[in-house]
Amino acid sequence: MIADPLFVNAATDDYRLRPESPAFALGFEPIPIERIGPYADDLRASWPITEAPGAREQMKLDWSRR
Repeated sequence: MIADPLFVNAATDDYRLRPESPAFALGFEPIPIERIGPYADDLRASWPITEAPGAREQMKLDWSRR
């Protein structure tokens, strides 16, 4: 099946599924994203996370030449 997964807002990196997502009809169970990922810990040097400049650049395609 090929369908729009109906993310909440992929443009702002919110990849949770909206309640009407077709993924749920296939038996998909949401990943508990609030319980995974980076966390504050004295033994971790990765908190807070800072992104390198340009880490979220968007590819721009010029379809006018096709």
